[in-house]
Amino acid sequence: RVVTPTCVPGVVLQRSARLFGHIKQAQQQACLRLRNPSVSRKLLSTTARAAAPADAPSDQSTKMALSEIGLVGLAVMGQNLSLNIAEKGFPISVFNRSYEKTEAAVTRAQKEGLADRFRGYKDVKEFVESLEKPRRVILLVQAGAPVDATVDNLCKYMEPGDIIIDGGNEWYENTERRQAKVEALGLRYMGMGVSGGEEGARRGPSMMPGGTPEAYKYIEPIVTKVAAQVDDGPCVMYIGDGGAGNYVKMVHNGIEYGDMQLISEAYDVLHVLVGLSNDEIAAVFAEWNQGALQSFLIEISAIIAAKKDTEGEGFLVDKIVDKTGAKGTGGRGNRCLVKLQTLGCCSVLCAGWARACWVVEVGLAAMPCTVAVMSCTMPGY
Repeated sequence: RVVTPTCVPGVVLQRSARLFGHIKQAQQQACLRLRNPSVSRKLLSTTARAAAPADAPSDQSTKMALSEIGLVGLAVMGQNLSLNIAEKGFPISVFNRSYEKTEAAVTRAQKEGLADRFRGYKDVKEFVESLEKPRRVILLVQAGAPVDATVDNLCKYMEPGDIIIDGGNEWYENTERRQAKVEALGLRYMGMGVSGGEEGARRGPSMMPGGTPEAYKYIEPIVTKVAAQVDDGPCVMYIGDGGAGNYVKMVHNGIEYGDMQLISEAYDVLHVLVGLSNDEIAAVFAEWNQGALQSFLIEISAIIAAKKDTEGEGFLVDKIVDKTGAKGTGGRGNRCLVKLQTLGCCSVLCAGWARACWVVEVGLAAMPCTVAVMSCTMPGY
């Protein structure tokens, strides 16, 4: 069930004719700031069709030797990505702080016919020792202190040349701090944005790896197969040194928040001011999706608006509470966009304000968003 951010009709009236145009420019400017203008739109796509699973290598035995890669953190994203990796033919070892989730992942792998390439471990030392050298370990744990604790635990057993890849929504400066820390031990550290949600993780995400080029070459054969596949190749590209991968993912999330806020405002205008029914709004979104605004978010907005409540009467969208949460990437993106005075920061700021103001009466929620827009357009901002 989709939760819509607080709607602010005043903003969309100013730019409804160009719903997403300036956001695409913001994407380009953010990538230029990273000194990597080759980052393509496909990298930021979370909607590409995933490739069919690759066949396992012909010499793959039923009993695995060492795994090619490891993954720590088996919540929904971690479990799905680990199964995706195994499905593409790469033997993988997995570990989770609570062993129950490891057991659940192993059981699911067995049900999906992936048991010969999927091993779970209860002990972190045994987990590390099960990996080919140089060892490659993807982290999908909660950003912040849990990542620090996980890195410290892995460093007890990993050896010089081994690689840790943080695939979470981490602040890029934290990634660079950890990179310096583990390099003192002879290890290598990467930050990799992973986009597409739980379904994308299982079928093919968009991946944004950053770190040293030398470290990337050891994960490139894996991520290029695991990522979503489109006409011009896999949705993965090496972004740059340091925390560049996490930075691009942060910008990507901010752009997506701005998109969703604009869509929610457009829905509110059509519903409250124009007086259209949900079926009529669904038809409008479907028509928009045939033109310049064609995108996954517009497509599913048409589907959502028309969705009937299967457990009661009426439309599902009318029964969804008008609030949503945030995990931090939007706020961090706001800070960077304002600092760079990037075109499109007004939309991302409004989305952040709307998420923060759901506790306020809906009639008052437009005030901080309007202030944000005015502030962004003031000289010297």
